[in-house]
Amino acid sequence: MGEYKKGFEAGLAAGRAADGAAEWRPIETAPPDELLLLGWWQKWPELHWEETVALARSMRGGWRHGCATHWQKRPPPPPPNY
Repeated sequence: MGEYKKGFEAGLAAGRAADGAAEWRPIETAPPDELLLLGWWQKWPELHWEETVALARSMRGGWRHGCATHWQKRPPPPPPNY
């Protein structure tokens, strides 16, 4: 796994730990037109958990994310590094 991906996953884990309210919710309850952390179980090439930041659904276009089964709010960004 690349260093970038390791850092990204570590950041997600830290954000979840800092936010005690972060929990996976059913995709049917996701708010429309808001960037969220989406997740789903991928079966190929072997069973593994996938995550992405995207819209779960749009009221403007009437579409839904095709794979996501769960969602949660994105963690807050780290403070800027000036």
